[in-house]
Amino acid sequence: MTAKEYLNQNLPFYHITPPSNLEAILMDGLQARRCDAICVIRSDNPEIWREIIHGQLTSFCQEYVIIKLLPQKHEIHYEELALDSSEGCYTGPLQNYIAKQNIKIDETDIVDRNFPRGRRPDYKDIVGEIVCIDDYGHTPIPDISILSQL
Repeated sequence: MTAKEYLNQNLPFYHITPPSNLEAILMDGLQARRCDAICVIRSDNPEIWREIIHGQLTSFCQEYVIIKLLPQKHEIHYEELALDSSEGCYTGPLQNYIAKQNIKIDETDIVDRNFPRGRRPDYKDIVGEIVCIDDYGHTPIPDISILSQL
């Protein structure tokens, strides 16, 4: 699936944040931080979310907030998307940056206010979902290079 197809089908992006940020996000919107963009993931799999929490978030909360961003509702456009090229991250192919300074969020965008940190998933449980949005019109395939690291 290409990035344009992903957006045209209005498939969701997810943002993971500590609960302490939620009040400000609901009041002021989701703010660009890292690289002047908003970090998101293209997976609704809780194990993928846990891998992000354990591997990349610097806060050590027991629970997190999951926010769903729909391209049409939040006016996310193709030219605003960039792949997250985080080295050494198994979930990197599922991650994107959205180059917006602010995205307004309301209560209906909150998927889970108390998503448990839980245990870090076994890579073998998530490797099948690690695929890229392919802008060359090809069907996404698992990133096989990950298998060598198991």
